[in-house]
Amino acid sequence: MCIERARLLIKRGNGKPTIPTSNDHTDGTWLTTDIYVGEQYLDLDTGVIYTRDADDDINQVSNGGLIGVYKAIISQNGANPPSEVRVAINTIGDVTYSKVFDGLYDGVFDTDLDLGDSIIHITDGSTPIASLVQAYSSDTDTVTIQTRDIKGARSDDKLNLASISIEVYAPQTIS
Repeated sequence: MCIERARLLIKRGNGKPTIPTSNDHTDGTWLTTDIYVGEQYLDLDTGVIYTRDADDDINQVSNGGLIGVYKAIISQNGANPPSEVRVAINTIGDVTYSKVFDGLYDGVFDTDLDLGDSIIHITDGSTPIASLVQAYSSDTDTVTIQTRDIKGARSDDKLNLASISIEVYAPQTIS
């Protein structure tokens, strides 16, 4: 087995990859987006993977995929809107939670990503009172959270250490 090819490394960065002005990556001229021939590069902004060929052409090898992630623990005190207790990862943008009315809250993200291309999952955590929690994309930058009591009526104070996960994907064209 050739040790030189024993593992696959994918360089990651923001923006499209570039070809360096020098072949010596130690001379201080290389950018974080510069790639070698044969190296793969993941654009974290779009989820697109590129590679550089022997002719020094940069080729797109994927249509994109996961481009943003938000995973957090949120809680609520009484009739107040939810707040972040702990953020595990956030590559989408800052979020501001507000109360629309009892049992209905909006999380508005400061982002250019379209949350309509998202997978959203929320789990109600350690709430001792039976409840139903639902989250969905209600606008390009907004996730709406609904909380209901056991009878199905919208109700406050149901989010106690709830975990929320949002994965935003690049739009895919299927033909």
